[in-house]
Amino acid sequence: MVLSLLYPLADQCNDGRYRKERFPLPAVKNQLLGETKTWRAFVLFHLVNYYGAVPLPLTDDPIGNATLARTPATQVWQRIITDLKDAVAL
Repeated sequence: MVLSLLYPLADQCNDGRYRKERFPLPAVKNQLLGETKTWRAFVLFHLVNYYGAVPLPLTDDPIGNATLARTPATQVWQRIITDLKDAVAL
């Protein structure tokens, strides 16, 4: 159940990151990017705490993301930290 709820949210976050170009104002783009990075970090936080090593979807390609191998938990934690630092910097 956790996977069926969290991975679609991660897909939406990745999708939003690539759709930010539709917004003409830089402030809106930065807000969207910051929010999607924060939400993705939230999703990854719960997945890595629940499962340990998990697939790490970083693109808006649902087919490619569906076939990802598990990423070691240490790398997932690094992505969480990177996403949150990036979000704060925006």
